[in-house]
Amino acid sequence: MQILENEIPRLSKESTFSDSEVRATTDRIKHFRENFENVQKVEPQTFGNADISLKDLEGFLKDAKKKQISRDEEHFREERAYEIAKLMNNKNARTLDKKNFFTPVDTSLTNKVSSTFRFKPDEKPPASSSKSDELFFPSIRSQKGLTHEFMVLTKSKKIVTEENPLGDDYHPRDLFTIFKTLGNPEKYLKQINKLEKNGGWKLIGSGGDAINKILVFERFIYVKDVLEDLPCHSLQCLCYFMDLVLILNINKKHSIRSMNLEKLSRVPEYLLRFEYAI
Repeated sequence: MQILENEIPRLSKESTFSDSEVRATTDRIKHFRENFENVQKVEPQTFGNADISLKDLEGFLKDAKKKQISRDEEHFREERAYEIAKLMNNKNARTLDKKNFFTPVDTSLTNKVSSTFRFKPDEKPPASSSKSDELFFPSIRSQKGLTHEFMVLTKSKKIVTEENPLGDDYHPRDLFTIFKTLGNPEKYLKQINKLEKNGGWKLIGSGGDAINKILVFERFIYVKDVLEDLPCHSLQCLCYFMDLVLILNINKKHSIRSMNLEKLSRVPEYLLRFEYAI
């Protein structure tokens, strides 16, 4: 409209235009008028909300759920494959392929220290037990005179016992699983290696909280070897025997094993092993 208003006064004031210029200006005005009318005829486009049926909504939600489940399964398979690959690369891993899955004792460790400490691994199963018993219950004593010892290690004490402090139904776990529960296994590695090297102790579990952490070890040893390791000098044997009598007088009604932890911590390890021989 503004263009038309500008063109009409100019036509009325200027009378020297030629016929061609007048026709061109008239055509322009006509063209602008047609465009203006077309613009007025166009109705504003309205966008209404499309009706979504309940069936379509349920189908969409089901598809989304299937996709989420598929993604979760794929993620689980990837994590599982990573854990298996990591476990297979671990030298101490227990697997069926390495034929050490049901082995409770590190036989390579016991063979290494057997020459020094006379530890003998359980090589010959008893005649009364079957192969299936040895396969599924490897911790059961299978030879006469073989002692299964456990040790509880705390910050300040070492307690040796014949009973498993983790329970009779407890199955020894591998080092990889135990280290994950320790939080900071680096500070225990030196002591664990020392006990394995010098005493034949094998770590089988842990317990306690982050502050009062305890470690549980086990080993297999023969009573005959324990007696051979005891001091043979007569004066030393007399002193050790007097210590044993003094400790037993603390509580005459109970044996060394049934004393409380405070009294038991005062008992030397050689006296605890001497009780096995008695």
